[in-house]
Amino acid sequence: MKTKWIYILAYPILHLLFGKQYIIIIHGGGMMPWKWKFPFKLFFKRAKAIFGVSKVICTEYQKRTNVVINYFPPLIPFETAVEDKSLLRKINSFNEEDKIFLIVGSLKKIKNPMIVIEALGALDKSFLIKEKVRVLFAGEGPLKEELEKLVYINGLQEFVSLLGNVPRDKINEYYKLSDYYIISSDFEGTPISMLEAMYNKLVIIGSNAVGINNIIKESDGGFLFDNSNPRELKKIIIDVIINDQSEKRNNAYNFFNNNFKYTNLINDFLAKI
Repeated sequence: MKTKWIYILAYPILHLLFGKQYIIIIHGGGMMPWKWKFPFKLFFKRAKAIFGVSKVICTEYQKRTNVVINYFPPLIPFETAVEDKSLLRKINSFNEEDKIFLIVGSLKKIKNPMIVIEALGALDKSFLIKEKVRVLFAGEGPLKEELEKLVYINGLQEFVSLLGNVPRDKINEYYKLSDYYIISSDFEGTPISMLEAMYNKLVIIGSNAVGINNIIKESDGGFLFDNSNPRELKKIIIDVIINDQSEKRNNAYNFFNNNFKYTNLINDFLAKI
């Protein structure tokens, strides 16, 4: 969507002259405004089908063009680890009683990983020790050193592990051995890591941000917090540990299967093209 209008215009011309069909899949492009709308509107109007990878994208371009934009999240088929949870914990040096929180994603500003450490720092150490809380960050990024410093300043080395980049064929093990999933981004298109957490029946704790809040609200499968308020996240962490969350887990899992199951999405995509 950052492409110059002259290149965009080529596709509807080919369609008009030679009957060539084309499909549009919008991945983002910053949803920049169009300086000259006519070529883009013609481009959309002549397309056989149009897909957007997030609901935000679909809403924006449907409003611009008055053309149906189909939601098609960029999913991959998730796989469950073969080993059971107890064995995976033993292999990775965790105890059966540990309360494990998982965060998957780049350690960068828009993902806001620092608030997780700030929330943990606001908790009493006695609570962290008693409940055997463990927090795992899977990912690399420019905030890694700053995150390490914050862990040290708050005395959380015993409770926090920075795993670095975890290979795709290994990450499913961490989803399976965990209990809870935290996503603290300022914005998400389609939060793939959160959907994988729902698939693995983790309790979801998400920031009240675009791309996250709609899924959690629709599914009733988790909790939302203001990601500028670490004490709000702290309260949710206490709540999910102390109270049974079976209903939230099941709600999230069922919502995933009803709305994001890979085979269903592919079949729907093929039917539209």
